Amino acid sequence: MKGVSYAFIIYNMIKQNNEKWVKESFDSIKNQSDDIIVVDYSSDDNIKEVVKEYGFRFFRIDKIKGLPIHGAKMWNKAIYEAKYDILVMLTPDGIFDENLTDSILKWYKKYDYKKYFLNISFFMQTENNKLIPGSLWVYYKPFLLKVRGLDERTYMRGGLERGTHRYSLRIMYDIFNLKKFDVTANNIHRFHKPRKTGRVTNRNYTIRMILLKYTPKVLITLQKTFSILKKNIDLFNKIRQLTHSNILKKLGEYSNTKLIDDINENFEDGIKKVINSYW
Repeated sequence: MKGVSYAFIIYNMIKQNNEKWVKESFDSIKNQSDDIIVVDYSSDDNIKEVVKEYGFRFFRIDKIKGLPIHGAKMWNKAIYEAKYDILVMLTPDGIFDENLTDSILKWYKKYDYKKYFLNISFFMQTENNKLIPGSLWVYYKPFLLKVRGLDERTYMRGGLERGTHRYSLRIMYDIFNLKKFDVTANNIHRFHKPRKTGRVTNRNYTIRMILLKYTPKVLITLQKTFSILKKNIDLFNKIRQLTHSNILKKLGEYSNTKLIDDINENFEDGIKKVINSYW
């Protein structure tokens, strides 16, 4: 493994936070790799000029009317452009540990990436000096290329059925049968997100680490449960058609459960159906 590619996935982050905070995030990662990418969803702030100051590669994704963010399309651009096989998705609201790249490369030398995928768990420090749990998922680009990236019908970042993150997790779990390898890195903190939360005690720390470990598996189980329910309940589809009618005309069905199941049932035919703008 020669290096790590980092990709910032952003939309109007200077407006949401401020330029000073975004620069602090960029400063923490700028010397950790010679391949840092910024994928922007048509922000109307001055993020392009800020990125130019740092010499990072900048890519703008055209905004789709009615769609607040297109997570899968942004991720696919980052996957397509990444120089190295190891890829980490970031958001510019965090300061990252100065040894992050070294830690990741050491892990890849020690463990079998064909059996595990790396999850770095840590605590995010908020603007009011409270701590909440967070994580960084580390991806192996050849696996993502093999399934033709993320299907762009899973266009949103959140949500059980249409979430970009959920789709990427299911690629790791369901298609390549990888196990999540948790590494705790308490010296990595995100910041500048004011949130009300209690103090972290030893008991809370243990509970949160357990949640970080098992939540993805619970979410995947819930996805499968919802999939079964929706076969017998038309209400889900009616609501979806009502609230996303314009988007559905452009992107079609977006259930990541169905899309992953198609690949699992017949890999070669399944990946041919994947909608990807770049390859």
